Amino acid sequence: MPFGTAMPRLKAALDELDRNVRSDLKGKTSVSAQDKRNMRSDIEKCMQQLDELRTMLAG
Repeated sequence: MPFGTAMPRLKAALDELDRNVRSDLKGKTSVSAQDKRNMRSDIEKCMQQLDELRTMLAG
């Protein structure tokens, strides 16, 4: 079942994203407001896609 391998990869990627965002926000160079908006927008798109999948499974 492809889901069985995709979900662990998604969780690992999410953990990596979390570490990277936190690192960028704590870094020596500040993250611009535009970059923050872009990151939030990208995260929102991913959340919407995940919500659609969850809704489909609840079907």
